[in-house]
Amino acid sequence: LFDREKYKGKINGVFGEISASDDFTCNDTNASIQVVFQSSKDHWVPMGSILLSDMRGKWKNFEMLPSSLQIEEKLSGVYGIRFRLNSRSKFKGEIYLNDLGFIYKINDE
Repeated sequence: LFDREKYKGKINGVFGEISASDDFTCNDTNASIQVVFQSSKDHWVPMGSILLSDMRGKWKNFEMLPSSLQIEEKLSGVYGIRFRLNSRSKFKGEIYLNDLGFIYKINDE
């Protein structure tokens, strides 16, 4: 079992690396991976997306923070994260995630 870190604060974003295998194919040029937080205030909080064409055969660093105060307010009580393939066509190959971590907003109280 892993020890969990405890912070006085809330999850405010996510960072990591993403890649697609060299043999990854998808006919939708706008296909992307959508990153979504789930929280007790909103079960679908879109944080951003990464185009598949940007990550084929190489690692791409990403960092996603709330795009507005309204989104940030919905992040209270984050309990999950989803990575959703958003494509209008079928795909072949694999998608890899590496070095994922959360960005915290620390409470100074």
